[in-house]
Amino acid sequence: MQAKVPSILAAILVTTGVSAAVERIESHEWLVGDAPIVKVETFHGSIRVERSEAGRVELDLRAQATGERAEKWLNRIAVKADPFGAGLVVRVKQEGWSVEFGHGAMPMRDLDLVLKVPARCNLDLKSDQGSIEVADDIEGNMRARVSTGDIYFGRVLGSVTAVTRSGDLVIARTTGDLSARSYFGDVRVGTVMGQADLRADHGNIDVMHSFGGISAESVKGNITAGMSRRVSAEARLKASAGNVIVDLDPESAVQIAAASNWGKVRSAHNFEPVDADNTASKLRGSLNGGGPLLTLKANGGDVLIKSVPTYGM
Repeated sequence: MQAKVPSILAAILVTTGVSAAVERIESHEWLVGDAPIVKVETFHGSIRVERSEAGRVELDLRAQATGERAEKWLNRIAVKADPFGAGLVVRVKQEGWSVEFGHGAMPMRDLDLVLKVPARCNLDLKSDQGSIEVADDIEGNMRARVSTGDIYFGRVLGSVTAVTRSGDLVIARTTGDLSARSYFGDVRVGTVMGQADLRADHGNIDVMHSFGGISAESVKGNITAGMSRRVSAEARLKASAGNVIVDLDPESAVQIAAASNWGKVRSAHNFEPVDADNTASKLRGSLNGGGPLLTLKANGGDVLIKSVPTYGM
């Protein structure tokens, strides 16, 4: 299907007083093909993704501003759409260039986007300043990037790549692989079925249930990971200045290599030793005959291996 139709545009500018906010509201609509790639970039503000009808992408824009330059700021916002193949690229930008100066409190500059996409699509989202939120049960490969703001994904039937420089990452569930990085913020994951590659430079990493392999590193923070009973791939968890805590089913078949430079290694499991040099800060062993290797390292904290039944998970 040719993904090119005129957008439906309704714009409203409302002023309710000299010092009140000025508001701009508008809607756009495009036709797309089956399982399209949808890319949306905005210079400012939040993006919330919801589901739409098949073959249709919708974008609702709401912007608010205060101050004597409020209307100029709103009028410089432009929505540019470029169809390609069965997909669509949408850019929300400000035309021209200016710097605002003033004394006291800065004027309000808010921009909120609601993006509605088909249930099956591949998403690529980017905001310089603002959060990104993706609703449940969208099928495809997802990518989200923000400079300042949080990223939230609900249940995703596919893979996820998410990066924020200042904010938290929350991913409820992915059936595919997951790559998540926060420079200043926490990374919190519900369930990941595929390979997880996680990093938090200044924050904690928390994974409730992992069915595939995990590679997780926290520079300044703790790592907590719940492992499936059917551990199927290697895990490497490293906390440079924090603790590493692992929930491991007593029926799991794994090998363990755990170490701490300044703390202790403690385990609720009776691992069969494979290294005669095991100490209070070092443990190498196997559980239930061995299996994938779990490498756990806490340079500046403790390693704690807990016994937590997963009831068939």
